[in-house]
Amino acid sequence: MMPRRPRILLLARSFPPTENIASVRTKNIAKHLSRLGWHVTVVTVDPRLLVDPGDEAGTRQLLACEGIERITTRHRLGNLVPGFVRVGLLGSLRPVAGLTRLLGRWLDVDSGYGWIRPVLKSCRRLQPGDVDVIVASGPPYASFVAAEVLAKRLQCPFALDYRDPWTQSSYRWNRPRARSFRAERRLVAGCSLITTVSPNLAEGFKQVFGVGEKVHVLTNGFDPEDLEGIRPTTFDHFALVYAGSFDPPPRVVTPLLRAIKLARAKAGSMSPMRFHYYGRQSKHVIAEAHRLGVDQMIVDHGQVSRAEALSAVKGAGAVAVVTSVLEDSAHDARGIVTGKVFEALGLGAPILLVAPEGSDAAAIVEGTGGGRRSSASDVAGMASFLEAARAGRWTKREGATAAYEWPNLARQLDQELRRVVARGANLNRA
Repeated sequence: MMPRRPRILLLARSFPPTENIASVRTKNIAKHLSRLGWHVTVVTVDPRLLVDPGDEAGTRQLLACEGIERITTRHRLGNLVPGFVRVGLLGSLRPVAGLTRLLGRWLDVDSGYGWIRPVLKSCRRLQPGDVDVIVASGPPYASFVAAEVLAKRLQCPFALDYRDPWTQSSYRWNRPRARSFRAERRLVAGCSLITTVSPNLAEGFKQVFGVGEKVHVLTNGFDPEDLEGIRPTTFDHFALVYAGSFDPPPRVVTPLLRAIKLARAKAGSMSPMRFHYYGRQSKHVIAEAHRLGVDQMIVDHGQVSRAEALSAVKGAGAVAVVTSVLEDSAHDARGIVTGKVFEALGLGAPILLVAPEGSDAAAIVEGTGGGRRSSASDVAGMASFLEAARAGRWTKREGATAAYEWPNLARQLDQELRRVVARGANLNRA
C-alpha cells in the first residue's frame, strides 16, 4: 500500500491568476511542495471577484498538471483592498471607499479582515484528519487568524509565512493598536513554525518574541521553469529598467534618476541612456523626472503584464531595485528583499540595488555577483555601475544563484513542515 501523502492547507489571498509578487511566492510554495509529495489545497479569493483576474485558464492548467486543489472564497470589505477585489456600487464611490480605508487604517484594521469569515465558511466541509498542517501567508495578517481558528477545529498545527513584518514594521504610518500586538503575540506563541523572507527579519522575531526555535528563513526566489522562453525586449539604447512599485518616503525613484542623469552626461550623446518604468506609480516617476529636468530620459510603460515586465528585465542593460533610500538600521529595513531581486537574478540582468548598508538584499545581490548595492546618496557610485554595465564590464557569476531557485527553497520548507507534522502526530499519540 502506498503511504498517505501529507496534506497541507495553504491560505493565500494572493495566488494565480493574480500577478502580484506575493502570488509568485505562494504559487511556487504550492507547486513545488506538491512535487515533493504533498497533497496541496490552496484557499484563495474567487478569480471572478478580482479587479485584474489574469490568466484563469492558465491557472486551471497549472492546478491540474501539478495536482493542486483550490478552494475559492468571497471577500468582504473590499474597500480595504482597492484595486484587488471588486466592490459593490456604493463601495466603488471614491468618497466612500477613501473614508473606509482611512477609518480602517486609523482603527488598525487589517486589509484582510473581511476575508476571515469567507475562508472559514469555504472550509467548513473539512474535518479533523483531512489536513496535517495549515500554512497562512501574510499580509494580510488576518489570514493568520483564520489559520489559528481552522487549526483548532481541524486539530492540526499551523505555520505563519511572513512576507513582511506586522506590528514590528518601522514603515507603518500609524502605531499598531494594543489588540494587534496581543493578536500577533498569541499567534506567534500558538503556531508551530514561522517562515520569513530574510535573516534580519528572522532576527527581529527572535529578539521581540523569543521564539528563535520556530523561525526559519525562506527567502523569495525564482522558478527556472517560469523564466524559460522569456524573450528579451529589444532596446535601441542602454535601458535602465524598474519593474515594480514605489512607496514614498522609503522607496522613491529620485536617486535612480540622478544616477542615470550623471551616467548619461559622462557617456555623452553618442551613448543614450533611458529609464524605463513598468508599474502603477507613473505619477511619482513623471513628477520626479520633471523636477530633476530629465523628462526626455523617461519612458513610462505603466502597469503591464508580468510577462511583459519579465521581457523588459531580460532585455535591460541594467535593472534597478530599491528596498529603501533611508540609511535605517532597523531589522525590518535591512530585511526587505523584494521579489524583483530574484527575477533579475534568474534572468541574468545586472542589478543596481539601492538599499541600506548591511541589508539582506545586498548580501544576496553582491554575494551572487548579481550586481552592486549603493546607498541613495552615492549617486557617483551608481553612475559608475551603469557606465560599467553599458560598456559590458559586468559579468554574472555562473551557478551562484542556485540557492534561490524555488525547487531548492521548497526542499527546505518541505523538511520543516514534515518535522511539524511529525511532532503533531507524536503529540496526538501521546
